[in-house]
Amino acid sequence: MQTPQDNPCAPICADLARRVVLIGPSVRAAAQSLQIAGYSPIGIDQFGDLDTQQACSQWHRLQDFRDPPHSTPDSTRIEPILCQTDGVWIVGGLASGYDWLEPIADRILGASPTAFRDSTSPEALAEIARVAGVHFPAVVERGTIPVGWLTKRRNSSGGIGVQIGIPGQPIPVGCFAQQRVTGQVFGASLVANFSHAHLAGVCRLRKKRFPQRPFVFAGAIGPLPIQPAVADQLERIANAWLSQHPMTGPLNIDFVCDHIGSRITLLEINPRYSASMELIERAYRETLERPISMFDPPSQWEKQLWRTRNQRDCLTPLSKQIHFSRTGDIVSPDDFAGKGRFSGTGWHDIPASRTVIPAGGPIATWIGPFRRDRLRTKTLP
Repeated sequence: MQTPQDNPCAPICADLARRVVLIGPSVRAAAQSLQIAGYSPIGIDQFGDLDTQQACSQWHRLQDFRDPPHSTPDSTRIEPILCQTDGVWIVGGLASGYDWLEPIADRILGASPTAFRDSTSPEALAEIARVAGVHFPAVVERGTIPVGWLTKRRNSSGGIGVQIGIPGQPIPVGCFAQQRVTGQVFGASLVANFSHAHLAGVCRLRKKRFPQRPFVFAGAIGPLPIQPAVADQLERIANAWLSQHPMTGPLNIDFVCDHIGSRITLLEINPRYSASMELIERAYRETLERPISMFDPPSQWEKQLWRTRNQRDCLTPLSKQIHFSRTGDIVSPDDFAGKGRFSGTGWHDIPASRTVIPAGGPIATWIGPFRRDRLRTKTLP
């Protein structure tokens, strides 16, 4: 994950079967996961990092599908790539929204464009929370910002579109105001099978504060043990969502949990692969000692969750941490090799070439072990 660059596509591997297209801001983790599941991914994202290009049989810049450069992407430009694939997975929040995907709706895997649109609708999420019997923060879509509330852009990801609202100011166009909820944010990874879902694990999410971006996603810790009451509420949310939007594959729920575990507050539902899921996959691989992917068939996940039902609280937690540039920097792959500045194992999202990183921009991601005794609680409340 770094500043976009002009790297060419990776070499095409024409002999690989089961091709799928991935679209998102950064597709690296999903591409590696799909490789494990036996697919040959074609990546379309903003960065084209070194390991993204290594995991993809082809890579294309998302910006190349826009004309002019800052317009909404044109799905007709993706159709020539789609014609010899099984379809397309959306694996990240798209700032341009999801309406532009309608012409290729029948090729989208997992969830429908309608499901993605509803995932950005506070009205739709409030109804899901009501059906599931969990809390959802109050929302105001017109008028001025109440004291102590946040503003959220409808189409954004990674916390980039979340701001601390200025009381009394008009709610910005394309945004809504939402009551702020205090507490630690968690991300739940589930595998959906049309009408029901199975909880694979939960991670605690990290954030990085910048002056104009106070809630930027900065990594995760997990999987963490959870109380049965929390798991039950998460599965109720998932099932309420699936009753409206039947889908298969990865499903993410972001939430805040109170200190005793009696109530969770729903924040987001993402009907797609999310950034913390690779920690869940890695933990299960270590436990089961075989390849595991969130893109494996749901029936396969049901079997392995049953086999590990007594081991889930013993899964080894991992740490994912995105490193940002404080003042701006120039980074190259050599910085991660030998005796470079970022030498050592565990680095991902490495720039594919010499790249200028602006102040506050992501440099790379480190993934490695996390000591359980560093957690304030052994079990998520």
